[in-house]
Amino acid sequence: MNEEPGSSRQRANAAKRGSWIPWIFVAGFGVVFCVNAIMVYVAATTWTGIAVNRSYDKGLHYNRNLEAASRMATLGWQASIETELTAERAGTVAVKVTDNGGAPLYRADVVVEFERPTHEGYDFVVPLEAAGSGLYSAAFAAPLDGLWNLRLIVTRDEDLFVATERIVLR
Repeated sequence: MNEEPGSSRQRANAAKRGSWIPWIFVAGFGVVFCVNAIMVYVAATTWTGIAVNRSYDKGLHYNRNLEAASRMATLGWQASIETELTAERAGTVAVKVTDNGGAPLYRADVVVEFERPTHEGYDFVVPLEAAGSGLYSAAFAAPLDGLWNLRLIVTRDEDLFVATERIVLR
């Protein structure tokens, strides 16, 4: 009971054998859609907060900042920042400040700003107290481990000195 080539029964069997091929394309597009949806969700929910606070205002004051940097260079002040962890994410920050002749700098207001470069909302400020001989120190407690930018701000009368350092707290 051989069927003739091209019979309706053979055509029906051939159509059944190839009917799954369009579904491969549908499944492929479905996978691409699902992966893209996951990537959009992850991107939208894991914003790290990398941002500069008040960037517009900082841009407007660019020339003022250049002038302040020039004045700061003529002062010749030097500073070294040291941090020491005493407990989990807690420790002390100490700053040694000297004038252009290497003598300790007295009667200054010293502040260290801890800025988290990768997470928004965790920045904090630590005012330091004079400990003698140009040394200023204070205790701090950081909310997160990891990378921190320290901005040292030293003011005395009308003089301003700013220095930055990057540290890792573990």
